[in-house]
Amino acid sequence: MTSLKNLGIAARLGLGFGSVLVLAALMLSLSILTLTGLSATLDRIVRQDWVKAQAAAVIDSSTRANARRTMELFFATDAAERADLTDRISANKRAIDEALQALDRRVHLPEGRALLDKVRAGRAVYVASFARVDPQLQAGQRDAAILTLNQSTLPAIDRLQTQVKALADFQGRVATASGDTALADIDTARWVLVLA
Repeated sequence: MTSLKNLGIAARLGLGFGSVLVLAALMLSLSILTLTGLSATLDRIVRQDWVKAQAAAVIDSSTRANARRTMELFFATDAAERADLTDRISANKRAIDEALQALDRRVHLPEGRALLDKVRAGRAVYVASFARVDPQLQAGQRDAAILTLNQSTLPAIDRLQTQVKALADFQGRVATASGDTALADIDTARWVLVLA
């Protein structure tokens, strides 16, 4: 301490100003580091978590729509109406395929992969069952189609919907967790700036 007393006023001011500059640089570095982490979290939310949640929602809504269209096939009055319904079912299948591909590229957590595999397996069972109902209806075998619908197709749709809901709920939880991380990063940044 006695050495500070021996320093001239200019040296003391220089040392004080230098200390302030070092502290400012440290706070700036901490702020940049915190904002970089926040940026990465937000990027993950927008480019990964949100896309996965949307894909799961597409699978959910398209599966529900196909369940309805399958039932509507029983009430179709002519070939044109049946063709329109099967075209809409095919369009939903394509949307589901695209959503599953998006999830395949983005789902990395083991629980998410397991749920995705269950959805794929459940969907295969439903598609195979539907592949039996539609030709039966087209061939005029309404009673056989009703039997297949009741014994195979409807239970397959119910199981698939349960699996899709589990996947959608999981993806929602992942997105919420990322949002919570972003909020924590914002709070950290706020405190760093307040302390600066």
